[in-house]
Amino acid sequence: MIADGMQVIFDQWWIAAIPGAAILLASLAFNLLGDILEPAT
Repeated sequence: MIADGMQVIFDQWWIAAIPGAAILLASLAFNLLGDILEPAT
């Protein structure tokens, strides 16, 4: 799968950018949620 993706990564950059951005936003959201909930414990 990685080798197939390497052939098109420069022409179709959004194939990697959109899932990468989704992972980044999800991890940021969970970190912020943890910071908000930390004083409650």
